[in-house]
Amino acid sequence: MWGMKSRYWPEFVFGIVGAAGAVWLLNEAASFPPRSSLFPTALLWCLLAVTAIMAIQAAYRGWLRRDEADAPEAKAGGLLAPSVLLAGAGVTLSAFGFYITAPLVIFAFHTLHAHRSGEGALARPSLTRGLLLAALATLVMYLTFDVLIGLPAPSGTLF
Repeated sequence: MWGMKSRYWPEFVFGIVGAAGAVWLLNEAASFPPRSSLFPTALLWCLLAVTAIMAIQAAYRGWLRRDEADAPEAKAGGLLAPSVLLAGAGVTLSAFGFYITAPLVIFAFHTLHAHRSGEGALARPSLTRGLLLAALATLVMYLTFDVLIGLPAPSGTLF
């Protein structure tokens, strides 16, 4: 399509949409009080950089590079599973709050990564490592934000 190799279109579109969303959210975060906007603004600048690099890299590989052996063929729906997980995380966050959603999302992405890297996603070591990572990461976030900084996490409608 338009001279770009088809396997790079999802990355290119995701990068462009992500960068546009980051710019829009940076504009929205500018209305926050200065101390409140520090952390969201830093995260949004990181998101903008990563998505812009993703779009530039996909454009380079898709349009400019002529070497067909540079990457394995992408599987159909490569961004579908993470997109569904993130949409589900938004729904779960609004219903159950951050401290229930965070370990679920971390575990889900760990399992997805294990599956895609060729490791058995449902193998006992992978599940144990995923559960441990989810619990520890959530505990660190709780201790950092609620206890040390005093910044409560978002609560859901049910909890």
